[in-house]
Amino acid sequence: MIIFFTEAARALLAVNFIVFGLNGFFNFLPLPKQTADMKKAMNHIQELRFILPATKIIEIFCGICLAANVYLTICLALLLPIVFGIVCLQLIFNRKHSLLVTTLTLVPYAGLVFRQLMLMIV
Repeated sequence: MIIFFTEAARALLAVNFIVFGLNGFFNFLPLPKQTADMKKAMNHIQELRFILPATKIIEIFCGICLAANVYLTICLALLLPIVFGIVCLQLIFNRKHSLLVTTLTLVPYAGLVFRQLMLMIV
């Protein structure tokens, strides 16, 4: 049963990061309506021209590695600041959808981190 949840969490994160990483470059998914504060925060992030492309490249790379089940520990370490940023931005600026985004991002990530830590201890 634990293996099923681990595989489901890994697949969910892999699809999530591959799709939204590619969307950062090709814009095939429309952005939902944003609050004024969220627009302001995103504009500040976009002013630093290298942050979003670097983040999206890391998301795509880690999504592919998660899907292929390789370099999990490195990918989880690389994804930590990205997941933290996603969750914090959603909780602070987008309370309407924050529960959904947090559940789909943080819960599988935390489960995989816990599983990797348990594998390292045992």
